[in-house]
Amino acid sequence: MSTSSASNAGTVGIIGAGAAGLVTAQILLKDGFDVRIITRDKSVGGVWARERVYPGLIINNVHGEFRFSSLPMAPPLKAEESGGRLTGEDMCAYMENFASTFLEGKLSLETEVLGIRRSPSGSWAVTVENRQSGAREVLEFSRIVLCTGGCSSPNIPEYISPAQAERARFRGPVLHSTNFRDHLDSVLEKKESEAGESADSSVVIAGGGKSAQE
Repeated sequence: MSTSSASNAGTVGIIGAGAAGLVTAQILLKDGFDVRIITRDKSVGGVWARERVYPGLIINNVHGEFRFSSLPMAPPLKAEESGGRLTGEDMCAYMENFASTFLEGKLSLETEVLGIRRSPSGSWAVTVENRQSGAREVLEFSRIVLCTGGCSSPNIPEYISPAQAERARFRGPVLHSTNFRDHLDSVLEKKESEAGESADSSVVIAGGGKSAQE
């Protein structure tokens, strides 16, 4: 484990690379701070990260109603199909464009935050681990901004977990909506494999929020 401890009088660690994290980083950069965005994801965007959006995901916002003040949004790729509403892919592309335009070199992707504590010097010590290499280090910042959102800890209750489903001889997949994109191919394969069978093709959705309605 190594420690990065250069002068950090104006350094800010931003945890999370969703909309809040990206905009916060851009504003702080304009105000003269040295920022570093840390996210466990492979790409920016938070709920709109590339590994989370999937074909057919259309949101309620229409083009022109959602954008950050400093960057126009390109028209939807499938405007006729969506009625002018934005798709998940539109949101993903916009977040990536924002990051490449304003935050080049300020991102630490696939970096898991293991702990945050006050160091003896009064700064913030953030222990991180690279999800690819497993290498750990301690980063020091004068300030920390948490931009992890309110839905960053997906949970499947034990009584409907994949293990319980297997015990009950349930043949279908059990997954959380935040991981739907990761399982999309297997879900479609399951549907195609049962297309000619008389098997039950019903789906149970636990929850009634935005993800469930979508």
